[in-house]
Amino acid sequence: MRFPCKPLVLALAHCFPVMVIAQSATPTEPDTAAQATETVVISASKRQQPLTQTANSVTVLGGQALEARRIRTLEDLPAAVPNLQLENSLGAGTLGYLSIRGLGNGPGSWDPAATIFVDDVPYNDFFGYTASLMDVERIEVLRGPQGTLYGAFAEAGVIDVRSRLPGMSVTGFGALELSSRATVRGSMSLSAPLAGRALRLGIAALAEQGHGPIRNVVTGDNPQHRAEGVRVQAVMEPLPELEALLTVSEQRLKEGDGVQYLPLDRQRYNQVIAPSGLSTSKFELANDHVGERRGDTSAQSLRVTWKAAGFDVIGIAAHRSFDGPYAFDFDYTPIPAPNTPGFLGQVVSDSAYKTQNNYLELRAQSTAASSLSWVAGATRSQQSVEVLSDGVFPAGFGAFVPPGGRVGFNDATGEGRNQALFGQATLRLMGEQLGLTAGLRREHAERSGVNREVLFGTPAFEASLSTAKTLPKLGLDWRFDAQTTVYANWASGWRAGGVNLYANTSTSYGRSPDPLTYAAQSTRTLEAGLHLRRADLGLSLSAAVFDTAVKDYQETVLTGTGTAYLANVPSVKIRGAEVEARWRALPSLTLNTGLGVAHARYDDYFFGDNLLGGKQLANRPDWNAQLGLVWQSGPWSLGADVSGRAGFQSAYQSDGSTTRVPGHWIGNLSATYRTGPWTLSSYVQNVGNKEYFLNSNYVVAGFQVPVGMTGAPRTLGAKVRYDF
Repeated sequence: MRFPCKPLVLALAHCFPVMVIAQSATPTEPDTAAQATETVVISASKRQQPLTQTANSVTVLGGQALEARRIRTLEDLPAAVPNLQLENSLGAGTLGYLSIRGLGNGPGSWDPAATIFVDDVPYNDFFGYTASLMDVERIEVLRGPQGTLYGAFAEAGVIDVRSRLPGMSVTGFGALELSSRATVRGSMSLSAPLAGRALRLGIAALAEQGHGPIRNVVTGDNPQHRAEGVRVQAVMEPLPELEALLTVSEQRLKEGDGVQYLPLDRQRYNQVIAPSGLSTSKFELANDHVGERRGDTSAQSLRVTWKAAGFDVIGIAAHRSFDGPYAFDFDYTPIPAPNTPGFLGQVVSDSAYKTQNNYLELRAQSTAASSLSWVAGATRSQQSVEVLSDGVFPAGFGAFVPPGGRVGFNDATGEGRNQALFGQATLRLMGEQLGLTAGLRREHAERSGVNREVLFGTPAFEASLSTAKTLPKLGLDWRFDAQTTVYANWASGWRAGGVNLYANTSTSYGRSPDPLTYAAQSTRTLEAGLHLRRADLGLSLSAAVFDTAVKDYQETVLTGTGTAYLANVPSVKIRGAEVEARWRALPSLTLNTGLGVAHARYDDYFFGDNLLGGKQLANRPDWNAQLGLVWQSGPWSLGADVSGRAGFQSAYQSDGSTTRVPGHWIGNLSATYRTGPWTLSSYVQNVGNKEYFLNSNYVVAGFQVPVGMTGAPRTLGAKVRYDF
């Protein structure tokens, strides 16, 4: 299904007068400190619970906060969430990195340490993180092992995204936004009861097009960018005790460039491309092959709830597919294959990733007011990934491949299945002040992989692995009152063992073949924290400290031959803390801040000829932070915030080399004016036009110039929104 951008924007524009006529004005009020702390949390214990009574480290961002902070995709979250790292390796729609508290994935990894749910649909892979968020009610980020309730994909935590559901009245909005680089974005949401409580329907849509942030000096322009999406939800209550929620979502992303990499050492890069007569400055690159990226996501979920006396029975079925081909200039230069023997012309790489996720869950959970609350159930999931990673050399690969021929690196398929039984209960004693929690999960996982032989690729192989784990959890909490809770948890998590789809099994020239499989990874985490709210002081505060021990850590080994594999490091230690605070210092002035620290270090690791014990885990910053001020008076709201993170080491190479990604701070400004149902806003992001980097690697062909993916340059924008 395709959703052309221009027709959708025009349709949204035509919707505005209809909206005005259809409903009287009911403007949306901004979030207050009280509202932010009262947001309920479903995913923490798979039941509704106030944030201040939740015995877990969690960040909750409501729809208003998401709008104010311009969180448009999941990749925007780290600027607002402590101890969260999330970006894509080669740009939107490519392999992503996701870590919470320093625990995450690396290249060649297929099982995430932290999982994402969007309306019950799991993202149990690393693709599609740039899918747009459409009319989201809230996002909850749970930090630390969630193994008992969520299993092998939640060793580091869970990100749960919930859309705004249709209610018993006609509501919605329409918005139009213009911003830098000729970007136009239209979005809308409309929901209404069609048959009272028996059927309520909602639709949300968006369309965006413009130019990418990086200018190619070879072509003289910025590549085209397009994003489109639509989501339909139906809430059905044919009986008072029966409710069903059906969600169907389609999204399309198309980028007119192959990658978003820029050189970390621009002086060295300009020296390399000097023979072409070209030179680059900030946010510029010189590619003689432009390339293209695409990311198509399709998702469906059905949640059915049966409300019995004292408990609910909930069944969930979900499916998600992703298709993401891309092609890019393999040497990132405008000159034919510099300093690389055998390459006679352009060096272009094209890849394609296809993933499928299926998920089933059946659980029962208590609802009656009682000193004992519980949840028990079973889950089953299936994941598959298809990988095609080829090199395309139009002028031929030396004398071996005719012009226009191809040489391959990987043509692989991976399959995974997980099934589990779980249960968790909390007993409240001493007048509900003391809570004792115990949970247990038994999970079995199967992984298999096939790598087919391709020209000049690695020899073909096939392998499979089966692992299982019991995941316990113990916790206690003390409620001083309804707004103050302290807690301590001991929890376990794991990541299943698997197959190295990128393994190089060649024994040519006496090399040792890469291992075909790797063992399961397990964690034990001790966490203590508090949540409090003091309405009289206008203060809300959440804080936690943690100590995580990782056994058989799954580390990426880059071979230097176009392949990578996972190997188990005996042990890793991660210690840290996170704190979030919101303080209404004056009736018109609110301060919000967040800080996450995760000191992640190899405990004992000998890699290549290098002893890495005590060194920082690859691709893991030690801290990230955010500070914001909001001044509000009458219809006006002015905001300023800064966010940043520490520098860190990129993936360690087999020769021990690595590249340091510098730390950065980014500042943003915004202004909003509300009048009746209308909201007018403007903003400046990355005020200083800073060229900051999110990761790094090496240019492949012929020279060692570190490159990395960057955040967007200075962006100015204005938006008009009508709520009804």
